Amino acid sequence: MTQIIRSNTKKSLGLAVRILKKGGTIIYPTETSYGLGCDGTNPRAVRKIFKIKKRNFRKNLTYIVPSVEIAEKYGIITKIDKKIIKKFMPGNITLVVKSRNKKFGKEFAFRISSNKFANNLALKFMKPIVATSANISGNESLYNIDEIKKIFLGKADLIIDSGNLKRRKPTIVLDLFDGVNIRREGAISEKEIRQILRDLNERA
Repeated sequence: MTQIIRSNTKKSLGLAVRILKKGGTIIYPTETSYGLGCDGTNPRAVRKIFKIKKRNFRKNLTYIVPSVEIAEKYGIITKIDKKIIKKFMPGNITLVVKSRNKKFGKEFAFRISSNKFANNLALKFMKPIVATSANISGNESLYNIDEIKKIFLGKADLIIDSGNLKRRKPTIVLDLFDGVNIRREGAISEKEIRQILRDLNERA
């Protein structure tokens, strides 16, 4: 049975954390669309996410973390990565780094969320939270709470109702392994990324 709770209630964060700790799945608002999440360090919970989305198990997931310090427990973050993080996070950017933990595969893709609820949830949970879009794989991202309920009632353990979200561009996804590699275009342009790196190099 799926529980539903408004994001602005006092109990919402605590309930979401309890469900994550039990290996459950949640639908929650992010800086772009609604996200489907679980404890990213729990393989059984992660498998539930793939089944709910009907997503290929070989595809990587992205995660929300509360801080660079937590991200460093799971990914190898370079000095140049930290410069991008400092400039753009919290924000609409997902950074891919090499993984420290086999649970995440060879890479760890993460962001610090600029959404108040998502960020507070990460701060309370203090571990990576899966942040894949709340949709069936191959379909569009969802912003409408009625559509969320229609699709995920009976599938996810908890729906955090934040009303209808504004339609925003997805986060840009990039790695800095060998220069700037844009894996998905998004709210921040490649030009902005390259300009910031040039400015930082000039100041160094």
